[in-house]
Amino acid sequence: MPRLREPIGKVGRSDGSVRYQVRVDFSRDADGRRVQRYRTFATRREAREWLASVIDERAKGTLVPPSRLTVDEILDEWLDGKRDLRPSTRRTYVDALKPVRRTLGSRTVQRLTKADLDQLVSQMTEGGGRHGRGRGARTVTITLNVLQQALDDAAQQGLVRNVASLVQRPRQAHIEMTT
Repeated sequence: MPRLREPIGKVGRSDGSVRYQVRVDFSRDADGRRVQRYRTFATRREAREWLASVIDERAKGTLVPPSRLTVDEILDEWLDGKRDLRPSTRRTYVDALKPVRRTLGSRTVQRLTKADLDQLVSQMTEGGGRHGRGRGARTVTITLNVLQQALDDAAQQGLVRNVASLVQRPRQAHIEMTT
């Protein structure tokens, strides 16, 4: 019977200290080769905890293989895939995503966090817009909704986890119309 190899290995360093390296298989690439990730920890306990979280994500189906795709690349792919949009809708999407591209476009999409998007919402509501007064709650909500659609599409492909769904939308003031 073949022996299963332990995914946590001991690594000796030149200064005599010991680290623990975890090797995890994520998936297979287009050529059929394994996609693996290595991570090193100071203690075996930290390594086991990280390995347990990866195994849990794999069991839930939320494990995302490592990727260097940027936010701009994900948004470009998503917009290119939207073939049935009217020109006015496409322009609305492009305009809504401008603040996202300006602030977070070069960031790796897997490193995108809820805190990054909360900061983006703060920047949009406090600055920018006409006369520097900030953008309205409706504009910010549209931006977040379009970004969430793009990240949902990428999440369905197994490329990322959608953090835009975690961000609370700003409250829109209801204005009573008078006639």
